[in-house]
Amino acid sequence: MIFYRNGEYHKDRIDLSVTSPALRYGFGFFETLYWDGGRVCRLEAHQKRIFSSLKAFDLDYVDENFATIIPQVAHDNGLSGQTARINIQYPIDDTGPAQAIVMAAPYSPPDKPLRLVLTPRPFHSWLGLHKSTSHLPYFLEHKKALAAGMNGAVLAAPSGHVLEVTHAALLFQDGNTLLTPAPPLQGEQAPGILPSTALAAASETLEITARPVRVDEIGNFKCAWALNSLMGMQPIAAIGQNTFTLDDETAKAITTVIHGS
Repeated sequence: MIFYRNGEYHKDRIDLSVTSPALRYGFGFFETLYWDGGRVCRLEAHQKRIFSSLKAFDLDYVDENFATIIPQVAHDNGLSGQTARINIQYPIDDTGPAQAIVMAAPYSPPDKPLRLVLTPRPFHSWLGLHKSTSHLPYFLEHKKALAAGMNGAVLAAPSGHVLEVTHAALLFQDGNTLLTPAPPLQGEQAPGILPSTALAAASETLEITARPVRVDEIGNFKCAWALNSLMGMQPIAAIGQNTFTLDDETAKAITTVIHGS
C-alpha cells in the first residue's frame, strides 16, 4: 500500500517513536471516507470532525490539502475508477505537531441486508464522542460478530440503552417517526455516541429525532438501518432475535445523498 505522510508518499511501513503516545496507548484520531472512483465524498464534514477532536484535546496538528492528496493516493494504489475506503489518521507523537497519514484500500458495499448481534458486554466511554484510534472495544465486538457470520454488533450502555453499531450509526422507524439513539445521560456522565457524518447527511433529506432508546424497545420498531460514510444507508434485517421490514427504496435514496458532495 502506498500512503501519504509529511509531504511524501511511502510504501507499506511507517516509523513511530517507541515513546510516542500513539504506540504506547493507541492515542490518535482517524476518519473513514468514501472514494467513488473519481472523488472523495463529504470531505469537509470529515475534516471538521477530526479537527474538532484534535482541538478538544489541545493537540497541535498539521492541516493538509486533503483534496489534492487523496486523489493521488487513490491513483497510486490503482484505485482510480474504483470505489475505495480512504483513511485519514493522526497518530499522536511526542516529537511535534501530529502529522496526517492518508491511506486507500479497495471497498465494496454490502450486497444484502445486515444482520447484527446485540453485544452482551455493556459499553460506556465518553471517548465514544471521538473517532479515536483507541478503538479496541469496537474492533473486538465487530470481529466477534463477523466470526459468528453476522455483519456487526450493536453496542448498549450499562443502563440498557442502545448506543450505535460498532461501525455505523443507527436509525429506527417508530410509526411515522425516524429516530436515532441519544445518550441516556447528559454531560460528563453520558456514554459517548460518535457524531455521524452519514447521519448528518441523511438529516438533509429526512426529519430525524434523537432520543434515548432502550434495548427492550428494539422489537417494537418497523424498520431499522445502519449508516456510515462507506456503505451509505443499509437496511437491517435483524438485531439479535428482532427482525424488521426491509425498506430498500429509502436506503438507496439516502445512500445517494450520503455519497454526495
